[in-house]
Formats: sequence, structure tokens, C-alpha cells
Amino acid sequence: MATTQTQLEPEQEVEQEVPAAAPAPKPLTAAQRERLNNLKRKAGAAKATPLPKGKATVAKARTPKPPRQLHPCLCGCGEQVGGRFRMGHDGRYYGWMKRIVGGKSPKEVGASSSVTRALGPDFRRAAAKVLKESGH
Repeated sequence: MATTQTQLEPEQEVEQEVPAAAPAPKPLTAAQRERLNNLKRKAGAAKATPLPKGKATVAKARTPKPPRQLHPCLCGCGEQVGGRFRMGHDGRYYGWMKRIVGGKSPKEVGASSSVTRALGPDFRRAAAKVLKESGH
């Protein structure tokens, strides 16, 4: 604050505080003016534009996915699953395949009858193909 002196009487001088003038705002650049005008225009357009009748204001709802087809787990446990195996059962299945490729029969390794049927009569070749495709 700036101070000024005022005379009340010839012998007395009193200091009085006078508020300093606020600095003048800087003028807007051309880019700032343009941006401000665009914002004002958009705000005015958003308020003034009515929604067409029958149009929803929210995003369209997605069509629900059809329920997953359930089928028995490939290891032969009988559990109904949406994928190929129940969690952890793929290890059991691929373990059987490795032992079958190693020379044992499906019955010797304890593979279920559904696995034996799936492999067919040439079970060693089928087991090798399963292992090769799975990367085990």
C-alpha cells in the first residue's frame, strides 16, 4: 500500500494509507481470444440444442452374450466346464499324454475311459499329437 500525507491543520500532518492500484490485466493473445470464443460457442450450443425425440442420451446397451455351452472336462472327471478343462485338470491330462507317449497304455496311467475313447485305437500317435499341439 502506498502512503500519502494529508494536511488537517497547518501544524499536523497525518499519514493515510491508500490502496495501490491493481495491475492492469494483460491483453489476450489472438489464440486465447479464439479459444475463449470457441468455448463460449460450445457452451451456448450445448444448452440451446434440444435432443431429438426418442434418442437416448446414454450409450447404447450391449447385447448380452449368450450363455457359455457347458461340456465335460477333457480329463474325464465329469465336471461341467465352459473351456476345455477345469482349473488344474489340464496338468493331469497332459501328464497322462506324456506317459502314454513314453510307452504306457491309457489304462496303466489311470486315464479315464472318455480319454481312452477320445484317443482312439492309435492312442500313442494321438497322445503325441496332443502334446505337440499344446507345447508340452
